[in-house]
Amino acid sequence: MKIFKKLSLFIFSICIFAIAVFVFLVTVQVIDQDELVAIAEGLNEHAAISVILCIAVCIWAGVCIFKRSTRPNADNGILLENEHGTLLITKDSITNLIESVVNKNKDIKADGVKIAFNEENDLIVNVTVEVKDSTIIKEISAKLQEDIKLVIKKSTDLDVREVNIKVKDVEADNKEVKSAQPAKNSKN
Repeated sequence: MKIFKKLSLFIFSICIFAIAVFVFLVTVQVIDQDELVAIAEGLNEHAAISVILCIAVCIWAGVCIFKRSTRPNADNGILLENEHGTLLITKDSITNLIESVVNKNKDIKADGVKIAFNEENDLIVNVTVEVKDSTIIKEISAKLQEDIKLVIKKSTDLDVREVNIKVKDVEADNKEVKSAQPAKNSKN
């Protein structure tokens, strides 16, 4: 249906452009009014074709204007269908799932999650995180990628194409390091 709407919009735009150019040319008298009368007479000679064409264009315009999709709006998530009906899983729900996976690990804090869907409705996840300086980033990111894919597959049955992790910041551990104080000599 998207192709039909895009094609309709393209053809409509060309028609409006042609009409605007024609009206401009008649207004500035590049095209003579006698030629306009000749065009009208030509349409009058083929009245049946003109009427059928006008009716078809009016129906086409009506369908494009008033026809609404019967499917729910899937722009805010992914629409899954089966024999029982439809299920819309919103991007917010998926984002909350991902954040819960990230926040289960005490060494990582989610700073942002962005998701997108490719043409095959596979999920692409981009996670921005902050890690503690004592973590091994390569290991923790591999585990995080695996955990996110597993939870999304288990909860929504969506295939996760890729999980991209961006480390935004490395935070120092909040443990206070005690400085060694020199021992006091009792000998004076």
